[in-house]
Amino acid sequence: MEIGFDFLKPGRSTWQRSTADAPDADYAENPEAYRIRSGRVTARSRLSVWMARGGGFAISLREAAPADRRLPKLK
Repeated sequence: MEIGFDFLKPGRSTWQRSTADAPDADYAENPEAYRIRSGRVTARSRLSVWMARGGGFAISLREAAPADRRLPKLK
C-alpha cells in the first residue's frame, strides 16, 4: 500500500514514525514481526507500507524540529 502526504502544508518538513508489518509477518506464523521507520516527509512524499494477512500499520506525525534535520528524508 502506498500512503501520500498531500494533506500536509507544502514546503514544510514533517517528522513521521511508522510501525508496519515486516515482510515475513503473518498473524498465525509470525505475528510479532514488524518494522519501525522514522524520517522526514513533505506534502510530496509517498510511503510504501507492507500489510500482512491480518496485519496493519500506524503512523505518528509532528512538525519537524531543527534536530530532525539529521533524519533521512523519505521519498
